[in-house]
Amino acid sequence: EKHPPLFLEAARKIASLAPPALTSIHQPIEQQPQQATATTAFADRLFACASNLLDLLPQVVEHLQRDNKQEFFDELRSIPCFPARFLGLGTQMTAAEPPPPAAADAAISVRQWSLSAPSSPSDDSKDTQHANILARLDRCGAKEDEMLVFSIKPVLIEPLPNAVKPWLSMEKPTLEEVIFGHLRALSTLHLDAWPFATDFSAIEVFTAIFTFIIDFPPEATRPHINLLRTLDILPIPAVSRLVRPRRVFRNLDDASLAA
Repeated sequence: EKHPPLFLEAARKIASLAPPALTSIHQPIEQQPQQATATTAFADRLFACASNLLDLLPQVVEHLQRDNKQEFFDELRSIPCFPARFLGLGTQMTAAEPPPPAAADAAISVRQWSLSAPSSPSDDSKDTQHANILARLDRCGAKEDEMLVFSIKPVLIEPLPNAVKPWLSMEKPTLEEVIFGHLRALSTLHLDAWPFATDFSAIEVFTAIFTFIIDFPPEATRPHINLLRTLDILPIPAVSRLVRPRRVFRNLDDASLAA
């Protein structure tokens, strides 16, 4: 046989049993409390099954012939069976066009979605959409890149085992994803109501994003500079808000930022 069929069959079975709320980043339909509780309990068990199944991957790799490994992993990466979490911005993300039928596999792209910014800190549209989901690997961000993409795509809950990384390599975030998607989304938030405080601070997130951007050569980032100048992307704790770069100056006496 070309590859261990039972493993892939188990992965497909988990994906087929998952309710929409477990495989989609979109808001689920309202349910009665009893239904919601039953669905949540089943989803938790299915999520655990997916985690346990993926724990077996290193052992599967050992029994695969080298010529068959890539075929096996190419098929696996397309099955929505990878435990991930989505920390999206809820109804702030509004569809620019109807989501495709494949939306249930936790797919989201910058081109399919546009932003609807909140008008005030209390605006309901800034609610976040924290959720554990089962996702396709080719639609996920890597755990180590979480702070660069968490508002626009699901992120793996656990790093991939070292034994399978050569075969399940994940693409790094692009400048367009980070700037036009993630950074643009975060610029609509407010520091005094930062919705991701239990995961990471605003300073940590924006530092990671700016470090990512700075690591690119100037010619790569130049086309994006004009957009960056128009966004509130500098966290200023003293005033509990994000401000635009042109509204910030550096105090050369103590090297601190002020708005």
